[in-house]
Amino acid sequence: MFLRILLLTIVSLSVHAGKLDDGKPYKEAEPVNFCLNPQDAIDNETLASKHPEDQQLIKLVALRAGLCELISKGIVKLEFAIDLFNFEHKQNIMKRIQEERESTPTIGV
Repeated sequence: MFLRILLLTIVSLSVHAGKLDDGKPYKEAEPVNFCLNPQDAIDNETLASKHPEDQQLIKLVALRAGLCELISKGIVKLEFAIDLFNFEHKQNIMKRIQEERESTPTIGV
């Protein structure tokens, strides 16, 4: 199960920070468009082909590919795609953690 959580983390693309010049206590970087790195897409597809039975992993790889295509066509903005992917990624991690807890027997209860 740890491997599944690790695989989801590898596929994840977290890109949040903040701005110092607008009064926030930290500096916000421009969102990074990971779609511009073709090696990331290749790595994700390779990971998916090694674990075709992992529905959550496949869902994230497909979501990333679809969002990248929509960004390149100008249909959605980068920030929206980042927020949507991060939300889905967090949901999948929480689901994996819940599955792990349910599959691990408790002792002394």
